[in-house]
Amino acid sequence: MRKITPIDQNWNFIKKTLPLEEASKEKGIEINLPHTWNNKDGQDGGNNYVRGKFWYLHSFAYHLKEGNELWLEVEAASQKAEVYINGELVGSHEGGYSAFRVNLTPFVKDENLLAISVDNSPSDSIYPQSADFTFYGGLTRHVLLIEVPSSHFALDHFADFGFKAVPFLKDGEWYIELSSSITNIRNDEKVNVTIANQEGNAIYEIALAPGEKRNIHASSPHLWNGLEDPYLYQIQADLVQKEKTLDSVSFKIGFRSFSFDKEKGFFLNGKAYPLRGVAKHQDFKDKGSAVSDADLRLDMSLIQEVGANIVRLSHYQHSQLFYDLADENGLIIWTEVPCISIPLENGLANWESQLTELICQCQEHPSIICWGLSNEITLSGEKKGQVKDHQILNDLAHQLDPTRPTTMAHISSLSIDSSLIKVPDLSAYNLYFGWYVGMTSQLGPWLDNFHKTNPDIYLGLSEYGADANPLYHSLTPQAGDYTESYELKLHYEALKTIQERPYLWMTSVWNMFDFGADSRMEGGNPGFNQKGLVTADRKLKKDAFYIYKAFWSKEPFVHLTERRYVERVEKEETIQVISNLPFVELSLNGEKPLRQEGKYLFPFQVSLKEGKNIIKATSGIYSDQIEVNLVIDNQGKYICKATNDLVSNWFEKKDDVSAPEGMFSILDQVKDVMKSKEALMAFMKLFPMGSNGGMGDKPKSNQMFDDNIMTMIGGKTVENLLYMMAGQNKNINEKTVKQFNQILNTIPKPKK
Repeated sequence: MRKITPIDQNWNFIKKTLPLEEASKEKGIEINLPHTWNNKDGQDGGNNYVRGKFWYLHSFAYHLKEGNELWLEVEAASQKAEVYINGELVGSHEGGYSAFRVNLTPFVKDENLLAISVDNSPSDSIYPQSADFTFYGGLTRHVLLIEVPSSHFALDHFADFGFKAVPFLKDGEWYIELSSSITNIRNDEKVNVTIANQEGNAIYEIALAPGEKRNIHASSPHLWNGLEDPYLYQIQADLVQKEKTLDSVSFKIGFRSFSFDKEKGFFLNGKAYPLRGVAKHQDFKDKGSAVSDADLRLDMSLIQEVGANIVRLSHYQHSQLFYDLADENGLIIWTEVPCISIPLENGLANWESQLTELICQCQEHPSIICWGLSNEITLSGEKKGQVKDHQILNDLAHQLDPTRPTTMAHISSLSIDSSLIKVPDLSAYNLYFGWYVGMTSQLGPWLDNFHKTNPDIYLGLSEYGADANPLYHSLTPQAGDYTESYELKLHYEALKTIQERPYLWMTSVWNMFDFGADSRMEGGNPGFNQKGLVTADRKLKKDAFYIYKAFWSKEPFVHLTERRYVERVEKEETIQVISNLPFVELSLNGEKPLRQEGKYLFPFQVSLKEGKNIIKATSGIYSDQIEVNLVIDNQGKYICKATNDLVSNWFEKKDDVSAPEGMFSILDQVKDVMKSKEALMAFMKLFPMGSNGGMGDKPKSNQMFDDNIMTMIGGKTVENLLYMMAGQNKNINEKTVKQFNQILNTIPKPKK
C-alpha cells in the first residue's frame, strides 16, 4: 500500500552558494517547512531582496520494503530546484509554484542525506521575472516521501494523481470519464473505482482494466452549485492484484455545468450567477509565501465573510489546499500561470511546462472554471510573436482539458483592437481608473465602449482598485493620497458601475489582501502593494472591505467608517455608516438618533464637540461604536508624508497656482495641455519615466501619451495627474511642479 510521510521538520538551511560537498559540511540554520529566505527583505522596499541559489539539507532514516519504490514530492520550490540523495543528482524542476516528484529508489539507504538546492536568481527562461510582487525563494510548501509498490498509479506524470475522473454533460445526461495511468502494469491487475456521495455512501462501484478509459453514466447527480450548495463526491481508485490492494488514490469531484453569455454574463447549472469577487496572492506579512495551512484557512474565512463568489488566484498556481477549500465552500476559481508583464526570450518551454502542470494537477477541482494564459503581458508593448505564442498555449490548454475555457488579463493600455484579445475564449482587463489613470467615472464608459466595439468578446474586469494605508484619512479624499477614505470612495463607485453591467462575465477586486512587492516605496509602507481590502497580516479589515460585504454578504451588520481617524480637526463632519440593512440610526454622544433609510452607504451630518465624542450606529439588534476626539491640531498625522519632497507636500501647502488668462497651467486638462509639443517635451524632461514610472508598473515614456492612454487620463488636470504619479516617480517634487507650471504659463492656449 501507498505510504505518505511528511518531512517538513528538521531541515538545515545553508544560505550560501556552494557546491554540495561543501554545503553538506556547513552548520546552517535549523528550520521547518514551509520556508523562504525573503520573508523580511522581500517586504521592506528597495527592490534589493536576496536572489540566489541556496541549500536545504535533511537527514532521515528509511527502511524501504524490498521491491517498493520511494519518491519525493516537493509541493513548491521557488523558482528552480535540484534534488540530490546521498550525493547523487536525481531530479530538477523549473517553476516556483507547482509540485514535482523525483524517484529516490536507486540511491536510498538506511541513513540518507537529502539535499535540495533552490534558486530564485534572475533567469531568461523561467517565469515570472518581471511583476509587481516579490519572487520569494525557498521551499515554500510541504515536502513528502511517497512509498509505493513497483506497480502503482503513475507518479511521474506532472505530479498528478495517475487517475482521472472527469464529469461531463452530453445531451442532457451526466457522465464521468474514468482513466488511469499505471507504472509496471501486470496482467492480473485491475482498478476498482468507488464513487461515494457526500454522506459517505457508495453509489457506484466499477472495475477497470489498468490503463482503460471508460465513460460511465451518472444518473441525476446532486450538482455542485456554488455558494448555495457545494456538493462533492468522493472518488477512490484502488489498484488491485488478486484481491490485494497495491496502491490507492482518492480525491473529490463535483458535477456542475457552466456557460457564458455575451450580454448576461456567467451561468452556473443553467442559472444566471454573476461572478463578483476578489484576487488573491499567497503571501503574509513577515512570512512571505511560506504560509501555513492555518493561514490559508484564515484567508478562506475572510473571503467568505466579504461574500465573494469568485477568487482569481494570482498570478501562479496556488496550494492544493486552497483549491480544496474552494471546492468545499463553493467558490469559483480563475487560476493561471505566471507568464506576466514581459515575455521571456527563452521562456516558451517553461510557459508550456507550467501550464501543463497546472492543468494536470488541478483538473479535478470543480471550483476551477478557466485557465489563465498570461497577465499584462504587453506591459512594455506588444512584441512580435506574442499572438502566435498565446495561440500555442491556448491550443495546449484545450488539448489537456477540453472542458474549460481559457482567459487572459490584459493591461489597460492594450488596444481594444489588438489581436491578442481574440486568442483566448474569454478576455478581461485590468483597469485602474481613478488610481493610475483617469477618473473612476470613466470605468463604465470604457467598459461600454469595449463591449460595443467587440460584441463577440466575453469581457471581464480582472483588476481594479487603489492603494490604501489604514493610517491615512481625509474628508476630501483624492487619487494618490493613499487614504482608507479614497479606497472606500473608489470601490463604492466601482461597485455601482459593475452592478449596472450584467454583461461582465466576472469581476475581481485587486486585491483581497495587501501583499509583498519589494520594488514599491510608497504610501508610508515600503515593500507592499496596499490595494488589499485587508492588511497583509490579516489583522485589519479596511473600510472598503465592508462596502463589499454590504453589497455581497447576507450576514447582517453595521460598520462605522474612519474608525482609525481618532484625532479630528473638523467640527462639522459627514459620518458614514456601511450596512446591508435597510435603515441605520446614528447617535452622537447619546443624543436623539438620526435615522436614514437606504442601501449600503449611509452618510450623516454631525457637529462634533471639543474633546471626546462617542458615535454609535444601530440597525435593529446590530450596532457599532467608535470614539473620536475633536482637537485643535492633529499635526497632520493622518496624511501620507513624503520622504523626499514629493509633490504631495506641494499640494498640502501650496499657494494659489499661477494661471494667467489665455495661458496654460497645471489646472488645465491633460488632453489640452499635451497637444502642445513644447509642453510635452517639457513634461518628458522634468518627469522622465523610470522603472516604476507612475502610470502603472513599468510603462515606457514613448507610450505615455498614446491614444489609448490619453483616453484614460485626458480628462484629469495636470495637477491631479502629477499628484497621482508622485508616489511612484521620485522626479516629481515641489520644485519640478512649480517649474512645469511656469513653463505652461508661457504657452498660449489655442484660440477658439
